[in-house]
Amino acid sequence: MNSIRAAFTDIPASGAVQEVADGVLWLRMPLPFALDHINLYLVDDGDGWVAIDSGLVGESTREHWRRVIDQSLDGRPLKALLVTHYHPDHLGSAGWLCEAFGIPLWITAPEYQAAEFLLCERSETVRATQCAYYRSLGMSAEQLDTVRAQLQRMASAYDPLPPLGQVLDAGDELHLGGRHWQVRLATGHSPAHAVLYSPELGVMLAGDQVLPRISSNVGIYPERLDTDPLGHWLESLERLQQWPDDTLVLPAHNEPFYGLHRRLQELRDDHAGKLKQLESFCLEPRTVMELVPLLYPRPLGGMDLMLAAGECLAHLEYLVQRNGLVRETDAEGIWHFCVL
Repeated sequence: MNSIRAAFTDIPASGAVQEVADGVLWLRMPLPFALDHINLYLVDDGDGWVAIDSGLVGESTREHWRRVIDQSLDGRPLKALLVTHYHPDHLGSAGWLCEAFGIPLWITAPEYQAAEFLLCERSETVRATQCAYYRSLGMSAEQLDTVRAQLQRMASAYDPLPPLGQVLDAGDELHLGGRHWQVRLATGHSPAHAVLYSPELGVMLAGDQVLPRISSNVGIYPERLDTDPLGHWLESLERLQQWPDDTLVLPAHNEPFYGLHRRLQELRDDHAGKLKQLESFCLEPRTVMELVPLLYPRPLGGMDLMLAAGECLAHLEYLVQRNGLVRETDAEGIWHFCVL
């Protein structure tokens, strides 16, 4: 098993591209968060390019795309936009990009449906359903107000969705520029995250599924029906183990790297550690919001609070479904978790 090592010493400048494999370009766009960037990719398809993910909604992203298309693609157009999953830094600008350049959207059906749900946040019924979910975690009235505000912001984090073009599914094989790209689906971070692998190039387009220095959020959220995302996430990691250890992994965050199998093991170990912690914390009944500061001992607010609560619940439900914990609901509808 190889160690994890960066594949490149340089990072492409803002609005520039860097070739990372034959016919595969890497570009980086800024994000206004603590995680301050997203990696996007372009795959050569002969007479044009297929973009991998769109970036966050907004004029900054649009300007970066215009510069790249005008200056870095050898005069060849975009032919399609392939989005790995529905999160706004990946799908947010898809509506503009597809409309502005007349290209179709390629995405898995569950990811598209999850985005449609989020874009219905203005519905009072949807908002009430979401708030009831967060209330069951034991959130205070103040925390629920924060969640409501965050949900309203999320609805504006996307351009209007473009029509669903090519629906991606597990086992699909894309032929781009004379090369084959195998499509695998990974569940847990999102409902049906597309991961692509080219045997000819030895390259994986990993999206958020395998990141070299951070672990993707794996949580339970109202827009997703998965009640065991952590179990499905761990199964997804096992499926990716079939690809060679010396694969060049092109992630959506941090830098391209080698050492796939080592990183997969590190991710498994990280979640195993969280599960052990939660078992020790639940010797007496606890709500999710009582457990969040124990599992994530740093100040959390806004989106970070929602993500931490969702991930904590995913680990608790993993243990419940495997008879490690029991979940009970009190008279106010709040869930409590305790060891059997």
